[in-house]
Amino acid sequence: MKQDVKETRRRQILDAALAAFAANGYDKTTMEDIRIASDVSKGTLYLYFDSKESLFAGVVEFMFQNLLAYLEEMTPASESLSAAEKFQAFLLALNEVFEQDDQRVGLYTDFFVQAWQLDSVRDVLAEAYHRYIAVLAGMVQEGIDAGEFRDTDAEIMARIILGTLDGVLLQKLLGPTDFKPVLNQLTEIVMRYLQSG
Repeated sequence: MKQDVKETRRRQILDAALAAFAANGYDKTTMEDIRIASDVSKGTLYLYFDSKESLFAGVVEFMFQNLLAYLEEMTPASESLSAAEKFQAFLLALNEVFEQDDQRVGLYTDFFVQAWQLDSVRDVLAEAYHRYIAVLAGMVQEGIDAGEFRDTDAEIMARIILGTLDGVLLQKLLGPTDFKPVLNQLTEIVMRYLQSG
């Protein structure tokens, strides 16, 4: 089978699995549910993913890769923008993602639950987190180096931002609330801190 056909088939399975896990959670989703949703044979499904755990780990990786690609695409790379403007654009794009698709909020939370129980999921989630921290820390460091941000530990700042966003996301599970003002205020607080001093 050609590589592009293999990648298309893998993507088809991951898309179906993402939707199934988002709708029903890890525990209530079966490989048969995913096989039916992806419209592949049982043999094909198990050719790509040998277990529900490996498929869930694949979904975690797939979702975070797509999210990071989207954020990088939405963040302007123009040389005419300051480091602060690029960083703020990245935070605003991240906020937009958090406002979309309430069903995925439960899936995102399930990532953490399963990471607590399944080593393969924990490994993939940890790797995704390291990438996000590196991107955020790199943007903060760029602002520090340009003299636009106060001298601070860029990695700690990145961890604070991600931790706060995780907390806001968990609150979305408790009921429908307009989180745009919360996320906008968070962006304003972060930018005010970084640009002070």
